[in-house]
Amino acid sequence: MGLCLGTEDTEEEKKAKINSAKIDRDLYEYAKREMNVVKILILGAAESGKSTLVKQMKIIHSNGFTKQELSSFKAAVLDNLLTSMKFVLHGMGVLRINLANSRNKVHAHSVLSCGRCFDEEQVLLPFLSHALSCLWADQGVRAAAARGYEYELNDSALYFFENMSRLMSADYVPTETDVLRVRLRTTGVIETQFKVNHLTFRMYDVGGQRTERRKWISCFEDVRAVLFVVALSGYDMTLVEDPTVNRLQESMKLFSSICNNVFFRSTSMARTVTSIRPHASSSPPSSRSTTAPRSSSTTTSPRQPTPPTSRSSFRWLWRRSLRRTWRLCRCCSHRRRRLSEVSFKKTEMNQNKVYPL
Repeated sequence: MGLCLGTEDTEEEKKAKINSAKIDRDLYEYAKREMNVVKILILGAAESGKSTLVKQMKIIHSNGFTKQELSSFKAAVLDNLLTSMKFVLHGMGVLRINLANSRNKVHAHSVLSCGRCFDEEQVLLPFLSHALSCLWADQGVRAAAARGYEYELNDSALYFFENMSRLMSADYVPTETDVLRVRLRTTGVIETQFKVNHLTFRMYDVGGQRTERRKWISCFEDVRAVLFVVALSGYDMTLVEDPTVNRLQESMKLFSSICNNVFFRSTSMARTVTSIRPHASSSPPSSRSTTAPRSSSTTTSPRQPTPPTSRSSFRWLWRRSLRRTWRLCRCCSHRRRRLSEVSFKKTEMNQNKVYPL
């Protein structure tokens, strides 16, 4: 009886050792894979261009969007087109601009009263397509759209208006440029993974609204770097949640709170600016931007460099920035490790020091 019990215990111990060795081997393989993984958390205020940055990374460093993924953005593009036209019509009331053709009042009423712009097959409704075409042909609507910076019009509105005929076609399929221009509210956490040389980058995009910031705590673990995105076009714009708060001031406060957060003591920080308004230099500034600095386009230089426009140039620039981020992460972690060792040695020496009586 005792031999049987001893044999059973031995078999259980063997199984436990085998399971323990398997777990240790899996943990070793996981740690080996994670050594070449760089986790980047993208933070910033709402509508600062975080999702657009992630889309660009997917297009440049990954295989881009599939046809099915591009087709899934069709409803969002049409909704952005309708929302932009509604915003322009409301802006005409703010700027006190009338329609050049009084017959377009019927089309304006149709657009403002429309809640959904497409049918079950995601095709733009016929009456709405005609109304949008007539309104965009109106000189009053075009004048209000050109002054969109005075009532916080979306930066992509003019792009959608200029490509309206293509967007309203029955066989329309969004392009990569359309996907980059579309505005979608980010809810939850979206992970994008791509590989550059031997490193695997994981970028985490989270919503920038105040109600979404409580979810950021779930992304703080094992983050190598934080990329904070600031939209320069928000210097004279207010938050959607709170119209009394300036967007750029909100970004500055948010960046200060993130830098002083205890979760990011051993994390590298990087800040990038996006959403530079292209028509700000040619249009008169609004009454709210009287204290803003003047545009540098007034002084021309014969040797002013032009930004790269080809896809290969953008790929090279992003690879160089990612390599610098990786080196910065390694240098910062090594520096913090050395500082912790020095502080520990100093503490140990102070504890062992004997003072004469």
